[in-house]
Amino acid sequence: MGHTEKILSNGFWEKGLYDLLYDFYTSWDLVLTKLDADTGDTSWATTSGYGLAETSDCPTIGSTYGKDIVPRGMYLGRIVNLCYYLRTNFNSTMDAVAADDGIDGTTIFTTLKYSTTEVPIKASGRDSLQVHGVHQRDLVAFLDSYISKFNTFLAALDADATLTDEDYYSTYAIVDIVDTSSSSSSSSSSSLSSSSSSSSSSSSSLSSSSSSSSSSSLSSSSSSSSSSSLSSSSSSSSSSSSSSQSSSSYSSSSSSESIG
Repeated sequence: MGHTEKILSNGFWEKGLYDLLYDFYTSWDLVLTKLDADTGDTSWATTSGYGLAETSDCPTIGSTYGKDIVPRGMYLGRIVNLCYYLRTNFNSTMDAVAADDGIDGTTIFTTLKYSTTEVPIKASGRDSLQVHGVHQRDLVAFLDSYISKFNTFLAALDADATLTDEDYYSTYAIVDIVDTSSSSSSSSSSSLSSSSSSSSSSSSSLSSSSSSSSSSSLSSSSSSSSSSSLSSSSSSSSSSSSSSQSSSSYSSSSSSESIG
């Protein structure tokens, strides 16, 4: 059973939540039906008190008309009630499985039960999920814990010495799409920040290089221009001096001729 939507402590798509709850609901009753056939008695029939479909106050879920929880919209109170019965029926089932003479394991199942303080639902306390309001982090924590406990339960059934079937996990295991940590987003942010810093550094280097290059070019140009100007000026000055000397020489020569 696969999902395309990840469920994170800092946010999730409503469709992803619906898909996961739908898998919880349907897989639970299917496992009980399979367990009933495997043990050869009727203790695990879906009408024995452990299934969700038969629990009168448990909300129904599906895409057909009349379901309490549907993909196009879900009331928070109904989501909390469904989680409440998932948790309650899971604990009752672990006790019953451990006591069943057709199942060899005992404590391997009872240790999977939720403790009183473990992700409480409809109980007193600030961390408890309530029908009138929940902390998103606490809801995600419950979903994560249920996947872990449910899949461990299936693996224990496969390994049980008395049960015949060994495909509980391969048939009904739920894909873990829940992530209760926020390290991924922090890591992304850090990486993005580092990238920006690097980009900024490159930009600064580029700017410095351009500035240095422009400055050098300008200095070279100015020097060249000054040189050229100076050279021109010197040339002009030399020319003037030559002209003056020629004039002076001519004047002196003319004067000599007159005297003679």
